Amino acid sequence: MASTSGPSDNQKGVQSVEVAARLLDALVRAGGGAALKRISADAGLSPSRAHSYLVSLKRAGLVEQDTGSGEYILGPQARQIGLAAIDHRDQYDVLLAATRRARDETGRTVYLAIWSERGPTVAHWSRGREPLTLLVMNSGLNPPLLTTAMGRIFLTFLPTEHTEAIVRDELAALKGGEVFPGLLEKGAIDRLKAKVHEDGFSYIKGSLSPFVSAIAAPIMDESGNLFAVLNVMGMRLHPDLAGTQTVISQIKSIARQTEKELGRT
Repeated sequence: MASTSGPSDNQKGVQSVEVAARLLDALVRAGGGAALKRISADAGLSPSRAHSYLVSLKRAGLVEQDTGSGEYILGPQARQIGLAAIDHRDQYDVLLAATRRARDETGRTVYLAIWSERGPTVAHWSRGREPLTLLVMNSGLNPPLLTTAMGRIFLTFLPTEHTEAIVRDELAALKGGEVFPGLLEKGAIDRLKAKVHEDGFSYIKGSLSPFVSAIAAPIMDESGNLFAVLNVMGMRLHPDLAGTQTVISQIKSIARQTEKELGRT
């Protein structure tokens, strides 16, 4: 990777850009939604001045405001910039290494997924020894939240405001169909999330083929927020089988080791 350096003290900059960056940094450090008072205090600005900047940042798509609580969160453009930046950071190399290790240890095809403004997004995949050629999910694909193992990890560990619109659309698409009818029952989504959270992994069978199952595990960042998802796909996978329990242990162990390499203690 090319080396980079910050501006020297004698270089002329644009103060308004630096102020906006302080506000975005305050939002990042908040770890989720934050009110104007907290953001302005963290950025060292008066609430009125911070509000003026936030209006412009909203117009640029860098910030969003919850219509109910009034709290601010990073917007879709900020998330897209973050997604692009991953390609240029050592963190991405760590994630790629984890994908290859999971493939080598399990012998299965492994996918690495991250979150973008389009929802779950396949960032990388590594083919295993099983013949799953027809079921390859190429990089850039956006798998469903509710009916894929990796999607259910995002559903469980991301804040609801990030997923609720996609969940609403997917539930509407499932109505009247014969696929995953249980998801339409009252409380089904909450029960699903509770189980995934308790187990620490997600399992699903027959989403893409009746013969293929998937197991996914979360990779959390140093703040405890979901950073990425490792997803193993293969045949003859079921939690009741001893061989599958080994795969589950392997993928969870690799996810935990990856978290340590990313700086989580």
